[in-house]
Amino acid sequence: MEYPGTWLIKPIRTAILIFFITAFFVIAPLVLLYTAGYRYDFKNGLIKETGAISIDIEPKNAHAFINEDYFDKMPIRLKNVAPNKYDVKIELDGYYTWKKEIKVDKRETTYIKDISLLQNNEPQLFLEKNPYSFETVQDTYLIYCLKTENIHEVWSYNLKTNNDQLLLRLNSQNDLDIITSKNFNYIVINNDNNSILTLINLDEPEKQIQLNKKITEKIIKFEWNNDSDPELFFSTTKKIMSIKPATENIYQITDNKYMDWDMENGRLWTLQTNTTTSDIEIYEDTLGFSKQINELEIKGKQTFNITNSLDGNILIKNTNQPEMFLINENNIFKISGDKNIISDSSNWWLMWSWWELQSYDNGNEPLLLNRSGEKLQEVIPLDEYNTLALVWADKTTVLYPYYFVNHDLMNYSIKNVRIDKQNKILYFLINQLDKAGIWSLKY
Repeated sequence: MEYPGTWLIKPIRTAILIFFITAFFVIAPLVLLYTAGYRYDFKNGLIKETGAISIDIEPKNAHAFINEDYFDKMPIRLKNVAPNKYDVKIELDGYYTWKKEIKVDKRETTYIKDISLLQNNEPQLFLEKNPYSFETVQDTYLIYCLKTENIHEVWSYNLKTNNDQLLLRLNSQNDLDIITSKNFNYIVINNDNNSILTLINLDEPEKQIQLNKKITEKIIKFEWNNDSDPELFFSTTKKIMSIKPATENIYQITDNKYMDWDMENGRLWTLQTNTTTSDIEIYEDTLGFSKQINELEIKGKQTFNITNSLDGNILIKNTNQPEMFLINENNIFKISGDKNIISDSSNWWLMWSWWELQSYDNGNEPLLLNRSGEKLQEVIPLDEYNTLALVWADKTTVLYPYYFVNHDLMNYSIKNVRIDKQNKILYFLINQLDKAGIWSLKY
């Protein structure tokens, strides 16, 4: 039926119907593809699946550039990002800029997280004295050693109250070492041959224990426990013993018939020599369930010391060369180097030589983090994300190990680097003579 004077005659209405039906069958699939994460690549004339970018770092007021696009705060959540490579730059006034090229793959989210930007500051002279060594204890005390000829003084500086106190004065031809307790405000002062062993409670510094006066035999090894109460384990050639500073009671643990030993959370690790093959047998919990976890084949005359143990893993060092072995029940990994540390944040192992830095996470193989010819001196975990300060011969750099991003931190030759992780402060000595003293850097 046609109405007089109308322009919507039947052929036009039919054309409109066909148009909308066609549009539906064209647009509907495009909408579905769009919502499913597909995009049309006009450059190549292809339909591609998309990915996503998620950025969540500290401080939260940091801003970022992804290629030329600006984002003024954290976190950043970008969906339907075309697969490609993108330049990411995260910055904030007063902080070092973080840069990395990332790759976005289809149907995957590229994450940038577990990062805290570091402040861009200059070192400040913290203590205008000239110690030959120092240590930090529990982010509360800074203990340092001064020397005039053979007279050594050990001082305690309280980082919270800014009080300086003389702990003891000793006559020794050898320099003194400060060995700190991991969990308590206790230290041991000793010299190279262990002829001086003084235990000090830093909260009550008048309470000092001269361990050598309590033990007639020469002490050849000692280490603080990492358990619930302060306890120092030590050994002579005949016995392994311990002392609890609170009571000054000495306990005999076992006869010392081992190549070396290490106490981890109340479990005694030991290296024992196989009398038939002369290989080294590694035992965990020697005085308890006594489980042999592995055996290391020895060629020639070699001796080994335990340098660390944790969660079924043990690191032993060849005393004749810069070589270590990371051993557990299933594997023996050979590591080039002679220094190591376990990060408090995630029980993450770090092992290094002058030329290489490797890491180990329980259950995985060691991973090479860095290789350089610049003589790596020290590795310091800076925060809960395991950002690392790498101290080289003439500079200090920062490495974000999960992203292999690095930048310079200081262009000084420094040594004896220690950390107050709670307040994010590095303490160190600068090698130049005109900069004598303990310096600090707020990061």
